[in-house]
Amino acid sequence: VKALRAYAYFYLSQIYIPEYSETSKVLPIYIDSEDPANKPQSTTKEVYDLMISDLTQSISLLENYTRAVKHEVNKDVAKGLLAYVYASMGTSDANMKAKTLAEEVIAGYPLTTKEQAVGGFNDFGTPSWIWGVDINENAGVHLHSWWGQMDLFSYSYAYFGDTKSIDIGLF
Repeated sequence: VKALRAYAYFYLSQIYIPEYSETSKVLPIYIDSEDPANKPQSTTKEVYDLMISDLTQSISLLENYTRAVKHEVNKDVAKGLLAYVYASMGTSDANMKAKTLAEEVIAGYPLTTKEQAVGGFNDFGTPSWIWGVDINENAGVHLHSWWGQMDLFSYSYAYFGDTKSIDIGLF
């Protein structure tokens, strides 16, 4: 749960701030479902501290966990997410931490072969993929899902050319 909370906060922070600045206000922090609604924005440093704490704890808690399927978060996924968090900070120290974490994760997976890469790059079963899910008709996502609207390989709206776009005035 902590890894997924950090994952959500990371991508939200990437939407709402152009670059890491410790004092900028970015997102409210909700730790508990009992937290009051409409909390004030927290500083970027506070949000990043939460993400780093959540992911560091996740790595420790997932140390001996073996996932049953590739869409479950394991230690390597948590390390990869933590590497993203550090890399987005842009400092030399954080970049070195990101590099170390990324190298640890990469060492456990083979490189994607040329055949796998140019064969569609859409098979989550490829051994080099660290985290993924098979979007297929048995998943029950159908046309009314995000995948049905956006994913070219789901054989739905996007496949047939119904692209999602926004009017420049609205944008």
